[in-house]
Amino acid sequence: MPTLKQCVNNVKKTIDDVLDDDLIGAREELNSLTKMIDEGKIEDEKIYEALAELVGTVNTMVKFQKRNTMLNTLAQVRMYRYMEENHIDAPLRGLEGLIAGVQSGKYGTRKSLERRMESVRGRYLGGFLRDLEQHPDSNALFLDTSPEMDKQINRALYDHSGGENISKNYPEPIVKLVELMHKYSEMARLEANSSGAMIGKLDNYSVAQTHDPIMLIRGRKNKQKGLDEREDWIAYMKQALDPERTFGKADPDEFLNKVYNNIITRDHKSASDTSLDTAQISLTGTRNIGRAMSKERVLHFKSADDWFDYNNQWGKKTVKEAYISGMMKKTNDIAMMQMLGPNPRNNLIKITEMIKNKIPDDRPDEKIALGTAWSRDGELTKLLDVVDGTANSIVPTKRGAQMAFVSAGYRGVVTMAMLGKMVLAMIPDLAVFSQNVKSNSSGGYAGGISKAFGALIESVGGTP
Repeated sequence: MPTLKQCVNNVKKTIDDVLDDDLIGAREELNSLTKMIDEGKIEDEKIYEALAELVGTVNTMVKFQKRNTMLNTLAQVRMYRYMEENHIDAPLRGLEGLIAGVQSGKYGTRKSLERRMESVRGRYLGGFLRDLEQHPDSNALFLDTSPEMDKQINRALYDHSGGENISKNYPEPIVKLVELMHKYSEMARLEANSSGAMIGKLDNYSVAQTHDPIMLIRGRKNKQKGLDEREDWIAYMKQALDPERTFGKADPDEFLNKVYNNIITRDHKSASDTSLDTAQISLTGTRNIGRAMSKERVLHFKSADDWFDYNNQWGKKTVKEAYISGMMKKTNDIAMMQMLGPNPRNNLIKITEMIKNKIPDDRPDEKIALGTAWSRDGELTKLLDVVDGTANSIVPTKRGAQMAFVSAGYRGVVTMAMLGKMVLAMIPDLAVFSQNVKSNSSGGYAGGISKAFGALIESVGGTP
């Protein structure tokens, strides 16, 4: 029978053999455990229990990594065959079509990632709204913009995910609305898992946490005196969060400072260098979609009302908007994994390199174009940045926030103007594009509607 030290060394070797950032927390836990063993500060029975839990975590992550390696390989093979059979004569245009679609008679040039995103998004959000229409009272509640109703719906979602029988404490329209919201969230979670993610279920979960980087940098209106924007956010969070579930053994100020940086830069770095299993935050514009979707929630609020109050100041303002925004993000990620694999950008880069090597030397211009397509300012880099959300990243300064604020609103207005030029009669699409403007600028949903109408009128030569 192996000794205790041998058991620890075997686990350490397994972790070291897996070159994956997801095991940073496991490595830290093992280092901490080894230190306590050496100092004689832990009983043998507890050591074996801790090792068993670590082994379970490591085994799960190893299986997850192997499955995603297989899914990425399959995606690369599939894309390479498609490119070789249909676009070897114009590979750059073929890759553009694969990401965003192009106007061409070639096979599949409009069967793009963007089109797949629209399809999956429509299946979930369209299905949810269709089911909601079958329950007029619940539908009316979903359209109710009052803060009181929003808070009540959030509480019901929180209680429902915690296993409570909400029919005893909430009216039937709220119960039905919450059941439908949970139904489509759970469907999306399961499909994401089958596509390359590994998302667990959370107790006391209402909707996806949303953080507005611009608001964090610019600061809230009722900021505490004597504190800058970052300090005010950290002080607020220390009061609103469940310290045991959120910080663990980490220093709260250090932890929250890193989370703040992650949010405003939309980065996926570890929130803490100490023993945190889940110290990453899932935001828009990820490199490895499957891994990012699988990150557990970092910020655990004390109650539904604590999250609600935070969301009103630094999030998407309403529970319903947060739900729709979260579903749009999740369905986009599902589409990306299904079409391009769990690591879409890396897979596209590999395919581009394979295609470039396939092109004969008498076509040097095409080789050069493909060689620079994924540079920082390359054509394909910029295109995928727009489609996968990376373009929404901002410079982590007040000036960067202001520039992002203006340019994001401009993008939404231009998009709406283009729609107006093409299909003036499609007035219902104003709702879609007003949400786009709202999510990327200011003025709320009503402000988005106003900007969308103004752009629509201007697009046909009118004056808003």
